Amino acid sequence: MFNLQSYKAIRVAIAFFLLIASNLHAQEFRYEVSSLGIKAGEVQVSRKVNGNVEQYHISSNSSVDYLFGKITVVNTTSTTFKDGVMQSCFLRTDKNGEVDKYCSANYDGKTYQVQTESKKFTINQPVTFSITKMYFKEPIGVSEIFSEVWGELVPVTKTKPNQYSLKQPDGKYHRYTYENGVIVEVEVPSPIGKAHIRLKK
Repeated sequence: MFNLQSYKAIRVAIAFFLLIASNLHAQEFRYEVSSLGIKAGEVQVSRKVNGNVEQYHISSNSSVDYLFGKITVVNTTSTTFKDGVMQSCFLRTDKNGEVDKYCSANYDGKTYQVQTESKKFTINQPVTFSITKMYFKEPIGVSEIFSEVWGELVPVTKTKPNQYSLKQPDGKYHRYTYENGVIVEVEVPSPIGKAHIRLKK
């Protein structure tokens, strides 16, 4: 029999569900990778917010045929922020089935312990912006961005309205173009010229 106690329990359950739902927010975008005008793969990016915690994830798979053979690249990246400060990140990129890039970083409240495929080091300042975060927020007024690929802070320069250039530690540049606060195109170097990552609409 339905009674007052059951009614109260249902109201509490609904209130709890609404509270959880109000604190959860998710976004997802898909991109197409092309090189020399030919589709080479796809990139999927997502952002989940739960209260003061933001979780970003990138997964990609691309394959390019060029003069000297074929390159297949698979990437997964996960980065977590709390109260606007990066807490951890993990990246792994496999090229033709072997690890090409690796990065793991963890924050202890003062420094980041960073491990890449080639070295181990620390970063002695809080990180508030990273490349994964760039897909969901334009880096207005930001001068340095954490690169999950390199495990380092890299300089970012605004080249024109809604367009930014990131100088990588290897001296190469990546260009990011925005519309309404969302990346619509990324231009990056590739073995056969420039590759483009464009938002699917």
